[in-house]
Amino acid sequence: YLVMSKYFSIDCGFFPTNIKLCFDKKAFHKILKDHDVKLPEDPRPLSIGVAETHNFNNLFNGESLIVVIFDLEACDTFASSVAGTVAHEANHVIERILEHIGEDHDDFGEESRSYLLQYLVEQMFEACAQEIKNAKRKEDRAKTGKKGEGAGGPVLEVDKPGDDGSAGPVGDLQGADLSC
Repeated sequence: YLVMSKYFSIDCGFFPTNIKLCFDKKAFHKILKDHDVKLPEDPRPLSIGVAETHNFNNLFNGESLIVVIFDLEACDTFASSVAGTVAHEANHVIERILEHIGEDHDDFGEESRSYLLQYLVEQMFEACAQEIKNAKRKEDRAKTGKKGEGAGGPVLEVDKPGDDGSAGPVGDLQGADLSC
């Protein structure tokens, strides 16, 4: 996945679809603006749950835009709960991809669907874990009132071009509590 200014781009291989993942309404609207999506009315992200999948078809020379939005603050942030919610939304993403390419979901094949689902879930879960860790770092910094320090002391800073402030790849969570 690629971090894109408050939202993530999720790779879906050769399918003609752009998949974006975000965590608040502001980022959702930034995605629409960045992709020049003009709608007659606001699609009202997060109006029906803690996670939603929105689909905008035929926007980019036959490609579609799928936007997945999570409200992690309203979510139970245990790893198993986040993984379950991610898998649920990833399944919706697959359905939108299949609709866009005109493939009947029954004809897609169980193994193909399973590999695509795994690929999407891994990327989306990683993005959620990174977002939770970033929120935790911000919360810890706010508690101390100093940039670069968390509740347990100094937080290492990485100074490289394009640094998003994260600690890098998220390790194996194995049921860890990801709560902010």
